[in-house]
Order: sequence, then C-alpha cells, then structure tokens
Amino acid sequence: WHDQQSKDTVTKYNIVGTWSMSINTKRGERKSELAISLKDDQYLGKTDKHNFPITREGNHLFWTSTIKSPMGNMPVKYSMTVIDDEMTGTIQASGRTLNVDGKKK
Repeated sequence: WHDQQSKDTVTKYNIVGTWSMSINTKRGERKSELAISLKDDQYLGKTDKHNFPITREGNHLFWTSTIKSPMGNMPVKYSMTVIDDEMTGTIQASGRTLNVDGKKK
C-alpha cells in the first residue's frame, strides 16, 4: 500500500517539464521560464542564465538561484508548493520576501 501511495503522489505532482513563472515585485510582475528535469534521482532546474539542484519533499520544492544586482551576485531562495500543474510560494532575497506563482506549460 505504501509503495502505491508513493507512486500516486509522484504521478499527481509530476514536476518535470517547463514552467511559466511570475514574481510580483514593487516594479510590477516579472516573468521567467523554469525547466525542471530529473537525472540520476536528482531534480535540476534551469533558467535562461542558471542551472541549480532542486530539493523535493513530497509536493514541496526548494532551490537557490543567483541574480546579478548593482551590489554583485545575490542568492535568491525559493520555497514552492506544487498542486497539479501549478506552483505557488515565496522567494527570499536581500531581506525581502516576494510571492511567486508558476504554471506548467
């Protein structure tokens, strides 16, 4: 029974694929694309400029990316929850928390 439940959870929350992401900032909505792949039991994320590992715990995803700012490279920590073909969560960067949404293409 436990193995079947695990398989159902993985199928229900299949995160592999391309996601349209939207971050709400003070300057408006910023859109990007996130590609998630699975290789050797490790989830990997890719944007137009970065590659990074993704930690998955059930339907929760966590990763850190880097963005360039006038003050240099800045780490951005993502904490997301996936339900069906949508994900919602937050990013933390330079002491601020912003809301993020994603939809699987």
